[in-house]
Amino acid sequence: MDKFETAKSHFMAGLAAQQKSDWQGAEREYAAALRLFPDRVSCLVNISHVLVKLQRLDDARKHAEKAASLDPENPAALSQLGAVLVSLHRFEEAFKWIEQCLAIDPNLVEALINKASALVELSRHGEAITVYETIIRLQPAHPTVHLELTKTLSRLQVYSAALTAVDKAIAINPGLVDAHVQKGLLLNNMGDPQQAIAVLDAALKLDPNHVGLLCALGQVYADLNRPTESFAHLDKARSVIPPVRQVYINSGYVYAQFGNFPEALTAFKHCLAANPLDVEALCNICRYEKAQDGGAFVPQLNELLSDGLRTPDERARINFALAKAYEDLKDFGRSFEHLREGNKLIKQMSGYDIKKDRDRFETLKRNAPLFKHLKISPPSSSKGPVPIFIVGMPRSGTTLVEQILSSHSKVAAGGELPTVGVYGHRLAAGEVPCTLEGVKEFREQYLRHLKIRAGSKPFCTDKMPHNFRYLALICCAFPEAIIIHVRRSAKAVCWSNYKNNFGGRGLDYSNDLKDVVAYHGLFSDFMNFSQDLLGDRILDLDYEKLTTSPEAEVRGLIKAVGLRWESACLRPEDNSRSVKTVSIAQVRNPVYAGSSQSWKKYETFLGPEFSGLTVEN
Repeated sequence: MDKFETAKSHFMAGLAAQQKSDWQGAEREYAAALRLFPDRVSCLVNISHVLVKLQRLDDARKHAEKAASLDPENPAALSQLGAVLVSLHRFEEAFKWIEQCLAIDPNLVEALINKASALVELSRHGEAITVYETIIRLQPAHPTVHLELTKTLSRLQVYSAALTAVDKAIAINPGLVDAHVQKGLLLNNMGDPQQAIAVLDAALKLDPNHVGLLCALGQVYADLNRPTESFAHLDKARSVIPPVRQVYINSGYVYAQFGNFPEALTAFKHCLAANPLDVEALCNICRYEKAQDGGAFVPQLNELLSDGLRTPDERARINFALAKAYEDLKDFGRSFEHLREGNKLIKQMSGYDIKKDRDRFETLKRNAPLFKHLKISPPSSSKGPVPIFIVGMPRSGTTLVEQILSSHSKVAAGGELPTVGVYGHRLAAGEVPCTLEGVKEFREQYLRHLKIRAGSKPFCTDKMPHNFRYLALICCAFPEAIIIHVRRSAKAVCWSNYKNNFGGRGLDYSNDLKDVVAYHGLFSDFMNFSQDLLGDRILDLDYEKLTTSPEAEVRGLIKAVGLRWESACLRPEDNSRSVKTVSIAQVRNPVYAGSSQSWKKYETFLGPEFSGLTVEN
C-alpha cells in the first residue's frame, strides 16, 4: 500500500471511530494520517473536533488555526476554528470566524450551530432560538438542533414550546438518549415527576449506564424526597468508568438538598481537584464553606474573574461567591461591590423591565373578581390531600414555615411547585375564558400532581411564593385549602432578594435594588387587594414574631391549620426532608432571631433605594 492509500486508510478509520464516539481511537488514526500528510485540511478539521471532545482545547485550537491558514476559504475549517474558540470562551474571536464562514456559505449548518452555541454561552437566548429555528428550516430532521432548542427554551421557562421541541427530537431519533434525559428533566420542572420517572426509566432500556439518565433520576427522586432511590441512581452513575464530572456535581447538589453538607463539599472538591478552573464547583464550595481569615478561595476566585475567559453567567456566579466570602471576612465594602457587579451581569442577561410585571399585576387584578362568582363545593369526604399554600415575597420565610409544618406527622412538604402557574396562569390572566369547567379542570390537574408529593399524608404544602398572584383562582378552586401569607420586614426581604443568586428566571426583579423595591410595592398592593377581595381566607403570619416567640407562634399556626399539637414542630432543624431553595442551609439550624437586621451591615452602601421602605412590616 502506497503512502496515499495508507493515509486514506487511517483517515477512514478515524471517521469510523469518531462516529462511534471513540475519541481516543479517532485521534490516534487522524494523527497517523497527519504524520504522512501534515497539511491535509479535512484531517486537521476532524482531529480538532475530536480534541475538543477530549477537552484538549489548546491542541484543538492549533489544528483548527492551521486548517484555516492553509485554506482560508474553507467553510468547514473556519467553522471549526469558531467552535474551538467558543469552547475556550473567546467569543469575540469566535464570532469573527463564524461570520467569515457564513459569508461564504450562509446555510452551513455546522457554523450556525456554533453561532447558536456561542449565543447561549453569552445568555443571548432569544438570538440563539432564532438561529436554531433557521437551522430547523434548513434541516427539519436534525435531532440535535431540536434538542439544543429544547435546552434553550427550558432556560427561559418556556416549557410548552420546549416540550414540543424535545418530542420532535425523539420522533426523529428515538435512540437519542440525551433527548429523553431533557424530556424527563423538563417534566420534572413542570411539576410532573411521576411522568418524568416514567420517561427516564423507559430510556434506561436504551442505555442502562447512561450517566445523564442516572443523574436525572437521582435528581427527580431527590425532589420527591425519596433519598434512598436518589442515591441508588447516583451511586450507580459514580460506578461508571471513567468517572464523569456531572455525577459529582449532581451528587453535591443532592447531598446539599438533604442537608449533608460535608458530603456535598467532598463531591464539589472532587470536581475542583480534577479541574481547578471549575467555576460551578468552586462557587458551591464557597457557598457551603465559611471563609476563614485570609479566605482560602478568594485569590482563586479573583484570578478566574480577571482571566477574561469566563461567560457572563460564570462571572455572575464568581461575583456572588466573592460577595459571600468577603461577608464571611467582614469586609462588607468589597462584598457589596461584588453583589452589585453580579446582579448587574444577571440583569444584563435577562433584560428585565419592571413594566412587564406592572402590566401582569393589573391584568391579574382585573380578572380576579371573576372567580368570586364561581362556586365549587368543598369535598364531602377526603379524596386527596388538603393543600396548604404558603405565599409571600421570596425570602420572607416561606421555607421555614414549610419546614415547621412538614415536621408534623400529617403534613407532607411539596416544596416550590410550579403547578399553579403551569396549569392556572392562562385562566387567572384571562387568556382563556373564566368558566366553572375550566376551574374544575385546573383543580383536578393540580390535585393529581399534589397527591404524588403527599403520599398517604392528608395535608401537603405548596410553598411557591409567587402563588400570591393566583390567590383568587386558588380560593375558588380549593375551598378546603389553607392559605398562609408570610409577612417579613420589607427591608429584610428586599435585601435578601438582592444578595442571593437564585440561579434561574422568574425572580429577575431581584437583580436591581430599585427593581426589587418597586416589585415589593407591587406585591404589597396586590396582597392588600387580595385580602380585600378574599377576606378571612388568608392567614397572616409574622416572620419576626415567629423567630422571636417561636413556641407561641408555632402553636398558633398548627391550631389554625386544624392539626393536633406535635412537639416536633418546634424542632424544624431535625426535619431531614429535601430542600432546594436558597434557605437550604438556614433551615438546618434551630429557629433564630436577628436575620431581618442583616441588611444593616450594608446600610452605608445602599444609597436612596431603601429610603421608600419606611414601613418595616
